[in-house]
Amino acid sequence: MVEGGNPEVDPELARKNLRAQFREVGLLVDVVRRRGSSTSRLVNDILTAASDIAEHSDHLSALDRDLEQLGQRQPELAEYSNELTDTPLQHPMDMKDEEGEVQDV
Repeated sequence: MVEGGNPEVDPELARKNLRAQFREVGLLVDVVRRRGSSTSRLVNDILTAASDIAEHSDHLSALDRDLEQLGQRQPELAEYSNELTDTPLQHPMDMKDEEGEVQDV
């Protein structure tokens, strides 16, 4: 607002005060728009991040299920692994039949 004088008596002063007030309101509106715009971007970023988290969560859940299934099969796989290591393969030259001949593989 313009200082000095009586705006009720001086129409020019009243116009200047109104212009100053409109300018202030315009500046406030610009600030609100900018903040609103940045808030809107922030909300969009948050929603995008939430969507990404949901996708990763689905992927992690699938991996968790796969690991759980592997864990349930672990005794079976361990037994199979033990069978493989308990009976090592013989070298073909060591494989002989009852007559001492090398077996064809």
